[in-house]
Amino acid sequence: INPILTSLSLIGLFLLCRLWIGSGWGLVAVMVMAFNSVANAHAFWGGSHPAISFFLIWGIYLLARWSEKPSWPLAFLIGLCLGMIPTIRYAETLFGIGIGLFMVLHWNLGTKYIRTSIAALIGALIPVLFMLINNKIVLGTFMQKI
Repeated sequence: INPILTSLSLIGLFLLCRLWIGSGWGLVAVMVMAFNSVANAHAFWGGSHPAISFFLIWGIYLLARWSEKPSWPLAFLIGLCLGMIPTIRYAETLFGIGIGLFMVLHWNLGTKYIRTSIAALIGALIPVLFMLINNKIVLGTFMQKI
């Protein structure tokens, strides 16, 4: 699954760069990432980096689209993508702080941003709640003991 997630991450990276810096630079960014030996090694190795990259890149792309035109389905997908990250690696939960701050800073642009942020929160809670329930069943506790 890692090669598939890595390939889809390249598509997401292109779309994200196209939004911010144009198609030409988006292609350059994708080429640099595609020919990066470390990224290629992770794509064929069983680690978590491709999954984190996939959910983070697509979550940020959807977040950029949400900042232009907020909608409930888009916000829900943002939450699902970014809620998957802590289920893969707990330490990557820190990405949520920046994303949450970004969404809060948009609240002054109107109530639609506030209401759709609730959809993002609900979307993020779904994978996290499944992880917590699974931990309770398998480990006997909601949080893994360190």
